[in-house]
Parts: sequence; structure tokens; C-alpha cells
Amino acid sequence: MFANLEVLINGQHLKKFYDEESETVVKKYGLHRIESEVLFFLSNNKTKDRAKDIVENTYFSKAHVSNVIERLVTMGYLVCVPDLKDKRCIHLKLTEKADETLRDIHVFYQKMFNILMSGIPEEDIIVFNRVAGKMALNINRELSKDIK
Repeated sequence: MFANLEVLINGQHLKKFYDEESETVVKKYGLHRIESEVLFFLSNNKTKDRAKDIVENTYFSKAHVSNVIERLVTMGYLVCVPDLKDKRCIHLKLTEKADETLRDIHVFYQKMFNILMSGIPEEDIIVFNRVAGKMALNINRELSKDIK
């Protein structure tokens, strides 16, 4: 009963597939995978634009995120904008330079989605998304227990 779920939970097949498929985009732009993932996160989460938001939502380490942000700023993909009310808070804004890269990253993610969902009826995809969302909430709830 759990064999298919085990494949997803273990994630090795999906990770290998993801790594192979993403290679074209990251090589084209001279990015590391985590950098493309941070760009993708920021492009999809307009209100979650701080390093803290990235750490909390991706579970990348603070140090890793800090290094990625520094590199993306140096590459011209991001600018850091101090918050008007709280100068300690820095917002990360995507630049125009990121536009073409993000188009390719979004094409890559759409291709991944299309391959993964190939042959699955739309109604099953809707159910899957609902169940996956609930599973993500369960995981996040358990992980937040470790933080407290």
C-alpha cells in the first residue's frame, strides 16, 4: 500500500529527475540549483521577500540563503531594499536581469509538472494538489514543533 508513497517520501527518483532536468537552465545562466530555487521562490511569493521568509519556507539554512542572496545580488538578479519602517528589515527585489532567467526557470518547472502529471486526469490532479497541501501542512506543523 505504501510502496508508491515511499518512492515520493524517499525522493531519490524525483531528486535525480529534477537534477537532470534542471541542468540545462542552471548551466545556461551559470547558477547553482539553490540560486534558481531562490529566484523561483521569490518570483512566486511576492509578499515573502526577506531572507527569513526563504529560510522558513524552503528549509535552506540561514548561512546558505545568505550566501545565495549575496551571489544573486553580485550577479545582478536581486537588489536589497531596506524597509521604510524598520531599517533592520531588508526586502529582496528581483531585477529586470532576472526576467529572462525566470522565464526559463518557469518553463522548466512547467515541463517538470507536465511530465509528472502526464496521463493523470485533471480531477485526480486536483485531488492530489489538495492532499499534497494537507500533507505539507502536517509536515510543517511537525517541523515547527522541533523549533519551539
